[in-house]
Amino acid sequence: MVEHLSVQNYALIEQLELPLSDGFNVLSGETGAGKSILIGAVGLLLGERGDAQAIRTGAESAAVSAVILLPDHPQVHQWMEDRGIEPEDNRVILRRVIRANGKNTITVQGTPAAQRELKEFSQLLVDVHGQHEHQSLLNSETQREMLDSYGKLTREVQQVGEKFLKLTRLRREIDEISADERDRLRERDMLTYALEEIEAAALQPGEEEELERKIQLMSQFEQFISSVESARGAVKGSLDQLQEARTAVSRAAEIDEHLESESKRTEGLIYELEDIYETLRARGEQVHVEPGELDELQERQQVIRKLEKKYGDSIETVLAYAEETRTRLELLDSSDERRETLEVEYRILLESLKHDCRELSEKRREVAGELEKRITELLRQLGMPQGNFFIRVYDRADDQGQRVFGRTGSDCVSLEISPNLGEPAKPVNRIASGGEISRVMLALKSVFAQADTMDTVIFDEIDAGIGGSVAGNVGMHLRQLGEHRQVICITHVASIAARAKAHFVVDKQITGERTVTTVRRITGEERTAEIARMLSGDSDHQAALVHARELLAD
Repeated sequence: MVEHLSVQNYALIEQLELPLSDGFNVLSGETGAGKSILIGAVGLLLGERGDAQAIRTGAESAAVSAVILLPDHPQVHQWMEDRGIEPEDNRVILRRVIRANGKNTITVQGTPAAQRELKEFSQLLVDVHGQHEHQSLLNSETQREMLDSYGKLTREVQQVGEKFLKLTRLRREIDEISADERDRLRERDMLTYALEEIEAAALQPGEEEELERKIQLMSQFEQFISSVESARGAVKGSLDQLQEARTAVSRAAEIDEHLESESKRTEGLIYELEDIYETLRARGEQVHVEPGELDELQERQQVIRKLEKKYGDSIETVLAYAEETRTRLELLDSSDERRETLEVEYRILLESLKHDCRELSEKRREVAGELEKRITELLRQLGMPQGNFFIRVYDRADDQGQRVFGRTGSDCVSLEISPNLGEPAKPVNRIASGGEISRVMLALKSVFAQADTMDTVIFDEIDAGIGGSVAGNVGMHLRQLGEHRQVICITHVASIAARAKAHFVVDKQITGERTVTTVRRITGEERTAEIARMLSGDSDHQAALVHARELLAD
């Protein structure tokens, strides 16, 4: 709710302080007094474009500020929380300064804000009707929200929204898996080839060292055999000599028992040399080279070295890489399984979402039918005797004409009206007359009063083209709307002004050589005189004064 409005040096306004009331507030005054200027000043706080030409002549800047009592609405408080703005006593101050040098400033509770942010925030607080600006109900999404709120369909919409978000997450995960499929196929082919190459080699731990030993032996086979034969010959000669030595030592030991141990040692040497001789003979007979065997061993060595160059520094690391590859291939295969599982889940959830959306559409159409009757009846009381109101609920479709399911269902909602007999229904945002659209908005606001979260509603040109009992009905409905919302209305019609809780008059005065627009609250006889002026053009006209008192007493 706008509790206080302050304007300095804006157009004809030099200094204006306007304490507004809750409920129904009305502003009246002579034509040209500056009521539209006041709406323009309010527009600055609602995020409209600022123009340096609106700065009062002789001033360097114009400033508009308002004290706002915040409504109990989660979006309002979330907006502030996201920007670290703390209200004081549940109030914030919006302030906007337009300077001639172009250095304009906007603050929300002292915190600098962009024009876009001000507009975003103010649209949660204030609606202006009558000039095709700030008319939230002209937005299709807002129309849908109002219909759902009025029909108490919030739970159904929330259920659809939760399923849609889950469906979106599933689709994203499926798409991510699918988008990686080419890379995964390429990786799988490379890993499969590597694993098959390693497995085909049938590597064994320690095999490389054994290969090197065999290759070394076979590549020097002739030298090896020659050395073995030479060694055997030398050992044979040594054995013959040791045999003679053993006989001689044995004889000596028979004479001198101190040589008994030497006799045994000599015999031991003979046994040792005989063992060496037999080992050399056996090894010489064991080692042989088949034709092509060395080439095979060298080829095997090349295979191992090639694998080590590609997959590791040793047979052990190559085998470890093979094991890692098996694990990775299993994961890649599980991605396909995961995608198949997700696609099944997606199809089931999509069918469930479609079912819920169809049920939600049916409920919306039922609510729309009831609302059409109520609003049509109300419009006829507000000066549209031939008017008909329609709420069209239709399928949201893509460029190919396919039904689109979204966070709030599959419906588009369009509020449409045929103001006069024989005219086709048109969306309310295509109504040319400001007075007509204001009355449509008044009817909507009256019906949606309990569902709408907007705390302040401003009506301009609400009285265009109406009078008599219709004007009285408009005033009555504005007062009734004021029981739920703060209503600010600019009017020239006495029977509307007389219904207000608080009445302000806009004057244009000449002070010195300057024209100044002022606004003040009027009560008592001063208000009676203003109502009389609105009735007859003369605040002292006796009949008008009597009629004014009757209107105020009603």
